[in-house]
Amino acid sequence: MRELKAAVVGCGWMGANHARIYADMNGVDLVAVADKVIERAAEVAKRHKAKAYSSAKELFEREVPDVVSIAVPSKFHKDVALEAMDYCKNVLVEKPIAVNSSDAKKIIDEAKRKNVRLMVGHIERFNPAVVELKKQIESGRIGRVFLVEVQRIGPFPSRIEDSGVTIDLAVHDIDILNYLFNEPVKKVFAFTGRKIHPNSEDLLTATLQFDSMVAVLNVNWLTPTKIRKLFVTGEKGMFTVNYLTQDLYFYENASIREGIDYPEMIMGIAEGNMIKLRVEKKEPLKVELDAFIESIRRNSRAPNNPEDALKAIATVEKIIESAKKGQVV
Repeated sequence: MRELKAAVVGCGWMGANHARIYADMNGVDLVAVADKVIERAAEVAKRHKAKAYSSAKELFEREVPDVVSIAVPSKFHKDVALEAMDYCKNVLVEKPIAVNSSDAKKIIDEAKRKNVRLMVGHIERFNPAVVELKKQIESGRIGRVFLVEVQRIGPFPSRIEDSGVTIDLAVHDIDILNYLFNEPVKKVFAFTGRKIHPNSEDLLTATLQFDSMVAVLNVNWLTPTKIRKLFVTGEKGMFTVNYLTQDLYFYENASIREGIDYPEMIMGIAEGNMIKLRVEKKEPLKVELDAFIESIRRNSRAPNNPEDALKAIATVEKIIESAKKGQVV
């Protein structure tokens, strides 16, 4: 098995974790990292015995990586991704793919034109609890889904410089809704607020209407404790996912009779058993990068379809438009 050379552009919190995981992988050699703050790049490089550079351009001119992760601030994703594609055939861009649909399309189109394997780091798709939830929903255990509720709230993060909660946080759950149900968003109504963020919204409540269900997002950087939860309510009960602990529970609707036959009506809602489902806990970022490396070795499509990342950005834009207009879009 040929050793793959990896590089990371952007050595903030997320980029440093990409570097750590590449450095620990069998069959992968972390050769270089880059950051505009050279001291930050040097610290990560020293930790993993890699080379440090002060820019992506310098890194690509001196190294020949087989795979590169881009973990720079979101506003630079387009420019760095397009530059990376001139030198590397396997590019992972951290979420969001870009700050708007136009930039996202340019990245996707360039990857197609240059035959680059492009992956977008929507990490929650690789959370074991979410993977198991998808299996449970597809098995029919919950029946028809009526409502999805999201809580992604917590304190204001020091790492945020260039974005608000909609594109930085809510995009996770927008993508997960697509991953779980593969339904287009029909209508959006949203409210945003800026309380302590110097530039962007730090509070979001949004209602997304689909053909078969409704989703409600509660997202902020104003809550003094970090909560990451997903609730899926259907005719046979409710699933709850804790993204942080990777716990998955199913609360049965005791009023559902076995072998219900459509279009027979649900007789009611009653509290039933609470069941904790077995989930093998893993680090989602490691699972994500392992899957990307495996796709390179197998010469297969990247695990995340970049077009799904584009859909997420389009929904983000709808949410922001609705909040600005104060109306359904």
